[in-house]
Amino acid sequence: MQVFCQIIDSGNMADAARTLGLAPATVTGTLARVEKKLGVRLLDRTTRRMNLTEAGRLWYQHAKQILEQAAEAENAVRSLAVEPRGLLRVTLPLGVAMIFIYPYLHAFSQAYPLIELDLQVNDRFIDLIENRIDLAIRVGFMKDSELIARPLLRYSRVVCASPLYLSAHGIPEQPSDLARHQCLLYRHDLQPVYWDFQAGTEVQAVQVRGTLQSNESNALLAWARAGQGLTRQPSWLVAKDLERGVLVPVLECFAVKSPHDLPGIYAVTARTHQLPAKVKAFLDFFSSRVAAPSTAQSG
Repeated sequence: MQVFCQIIDSGNMADAARTLGLAPATVTGTLARVEKKLGVRLLDRTTRRMNLTEAGRLWYQHAKQILEQAAEAENAVRSLAVEPRGLLRVTLPLGVAMIFIYPYLHAFSQAYPLIELDLQVNDRFIDLIENRIDLAIRVGFMKDSELIARPLLRYSRVVCASPLYLSAHGIPEQPSDLARHQCLLYRHDLQPVYWDFQAGTEVQAVQVRGTLQSNESNALLAWARAGQGLTRQPSWLVAKDLERGVLVPVLECFAVKSPHDLPGIYAVTARTHQLPAKVKAFLDFFSSRVAAPSTAQSG
């Protein structure tokens, strides 16, 4: 199709061959194969002249249009790789959204007006491919998978409670003291809940119990602020509560400190040779905000 259109545009086969970087015999052979496939002559040729047949004119009109549309499509696709634009679907937990994303959404939209941002906010691990998700922000420990996980922040977990709760029930001095306390449980099922603590050079898992549980951290925080029990939360999520004295940390000397044993916030994408420009723009914009020292070191 491209060869035929170039023959017409150039006016002869020799010039078409030079433009395409092909041998004249290749151009002649290509035209012959097209005519054989279509079952009609497209060109009436003599040694001096070349004229389009009726079928040739019709074929040229449609072929030219198809080639132009293909070029437009190629340019549009290439622009996605270099210019941040188009629909960007991101899934992330509510806590991450509230602390790191929501405060900066206006600035992001101002910086990248051609990106249509679709935030799917929930704590579930959504299948990226099946749900056509471009990027997931996930919290905790990453398991081996076919996905690419880019670490944004390592953080510690803080056991804390309100001054009201601690004045009424006492301050735990050892992880074993938690057996006598109401612990606010984060879980998605009915499996036992364990909190990790540093015991010398080893990490020790201590089972905790309580009558209040949720699969959403903000519910646990609301209970903790109201004096309903002890909660264990990411340092970045309770940083402001700790600074204001709304919550008080406990068992700090038993906090897990080894970077290898610390959870993290990760940007997760499907395995690809090159990130689309819209995904890279989102990561570049928010990565520095997630890893901001004032937030990362709080708690």
